[in-house]
Amino acid sequence: MKKHLMSLVLAFLLLCGALPASLAEEEIVDVTQYTYEIIPVLSPFCYCVYVRTDNPDPLSFRLLDPDSAYGRTGFDTLWKQNTTRYADVRYEDPTRYRVKDGYVFEGYYAYPDGGELILQQRYKGQYFDNTLKIYRDYYGYRNTNVRISCPPLHNGLDALISRCTNSGMSFFEKLDAIYATISRIAIYPRNVLDTGDINQDTPYPFLASSPYAELSLNEYYKMFNNGRMLLSAAYPYVLDSRGFPGIIEQAARVFEPDCEISAGQNHWETVITWNGESRTYGGAGNGGRDPLYTDQVDELFTFDGSAGDWSTQTDLEQYADKLASYADLGEEAMRPYEDQIKGDTFTRTIRATGGTWIRVAQEPIGWRKDTFAYVVPTIQGTRIVSDAWVDGRYIGRHEIFEAGATPADHPTAGIVVHNVRYRDKSGNERVQDVLYKYAANRDRWEANEAEFYAGSYGGNTLPDELILTRAEYNALCSDANTLRFPETGLCYDGRNEPGSRFHCVTITYAGNNGRPAGEGTKIVWADLGSAVPLESSSVFQPPESPAGLLFAGWELGDGIHRPGDEITVTGDMTVRAVWSRISVTRAGDGLRVEVNCDEGFSGTLYCAWYSAACVNLRIDSEPLAAGLNEFVFPADVSGAAVVTVMATDSSLVPLCRPVHLPLS
Repeated sequence: MKKHLMSLVLAFLLLCGALPASLAEEEIVDVTQYTYEIIPVLSPFCYCVYVRTDNPDPLSFRLLDPDSAYGRTGFDTLWKQNTTRYADVRYEDPTRYRVKDGYVFEGYYAYPDGGELILQQRYKGQYFDNTLKIYRDYYGYRNTNVRISCPPLHNGLDALISRCTNSGMSFFEKLDAIYATISRIAIYPRNVLDTGDINQDTPYPFLASSPYAELSLNEYYKMFNNGRMLLSAAYPYVLDSRGFPGIIEQAARVFEPDCEISAGQNHWETVITWNGESRTYGGAGNGGRDPLYTDQVDELFTFDGSAGDWSTQTDLEQYADKLASYADLGEEAMRPYEDQIKGDTFTRTIRATGGTWIRVAQEPIGWRKDTFAYVVPTIQGTRIVSDAWVDGRYIGRHEIFEAGATPADHPTAGIVVHNVRYRDKSGNERVQDVLYKYAANRDRWEANEAEFYAGSYGGNTLPDELILTRAEYNALCSDANTLRFPETGLCYDGRNEPGSRFHCVTITYAGNNGRPAGEGTKIVWADLGSAVPLESSSVFQPPESPAGLLFAGWELGDGIHRPGDEITVTGDMTVRAVWSRISVTRAGDGLRVEVNCDEGFSGTLYCAWYSAACVNLRIDSEPLAAGLNEFVFPADVSGAAVVTVMATDSSLVPLCRPVHLPLS
């Protein structure tokens, strides 16, 4: 009873402004009662540490370094428990991430550089949610008076500069020395797959388009969720094709802040210019990118001081060699999956079709936006099509379908012609898709000699069937399907078994015959027979309707539908936006909203209001709740219909405003 009474008193004081939104804080564990020792993992680098402590809760404390040279705006510079179990660490209590006598802590984006660190205490607090009129919990960290010492530490860049350069070197001599070192010791990032944790989103291997035009479709193996290795987390030179040139760029800025840095011809290259001289640096880490299984990873970090315990290992070369040694294991583990998406099985599947559309993922993978590519068989294997027309659709330099393209946009693009019958150099008759590319010196389109005729380059004369004149090309090139997705093909999207067939339909969102709002169209694909939710008006650019117009819904054959309504797709379909003019006027102690339906429209319109304090508000005679409110106009309405929002307290009315549907 007393607790309930106190809550009421606190709530009253909050509403009166007599108390801040945060209530008394409740400490989880008094972390100052325990002892702490910080031991770097792979000293003298700053990325991971072993914290020897008798504290039983690894989430109750963090280690803050507010004065670190490796701080970063927007991030706390600290080590903390990352709630990840490393595959190469021996745990005494995996559920609490406890290793022998302590925990492994890791930095994120901003790293301590050693010296004196502040022990932080986790606490639990409450705040009052004015909208829902309830208390909510929150958690945070605050500084204690305890300070813990740590040896001085460096990041990977500073260590390279100290190891590889001296004051007697010129600018480019320093960069060359750093480049030579990381070319030897850098390791490409490698995923570790936990075979006991199946990834339900992508249970199969898949192909994905690359953001870099010079690369072909990338292979991905995300059948299982990722684990991690402490070996990789602690090692400072795990560098992909952007991280490798990136560390050269960082070094250049340290040596000469005014040097010029520009992109190279390929995404893995950078061009450094100083005093009129330019040099190109680039590459990626060694060892390949094939993932490992967690059961293939050696248990290296035991934290018991034994002869094989890597927690005391400080030899950078040993780390590099161990990481590189996993390359063969990763390749062996992935071989059966590679075969499905780029090996012999993939080649046989494509050859059996003579050429086919494939559904693939699109990077960045975390956003999961699938798309379509095209593959043709060649003498040696297969070819992913790029910068070419197929079936009235353009495939761009990133090897994926680009909706809306026209031949005028790409006048010298290649073209795929189906079921071409010809004999190759060995006399074998072939009937298959052929990719013709533009030969500028002869002003015609030709098949690649090695891929489609001879199996190698040797200056052979191509048969007429493998040559297109400009007139023949113009007759074949079309953008008839530039706003339609491929109807069928094979799946290599990770969601479905590789090589299984998809049946796809196109949904076209139209701005309703060029009305002022929602100019243009947007197309999306869906599996035939699937139920899909209708999108919001943000499919148009700009997404907001102009002043005076309200997005009212999507017009289908059976009426007007709201965004989010599910429809079953049985074939290609077009949905058209419905827009209504709207004017809002203040009248006395109420808000008058007048909706004028477009001429000839009949059906149901939806209006929405949001109020930060919807108390005693009415929509016509019905109570108005906070959030989304519908007012259904009678069918066959034409002309003006009026909705009036009234308030018993006129001070609340300005907080209530109409918003455009949909609320996503």
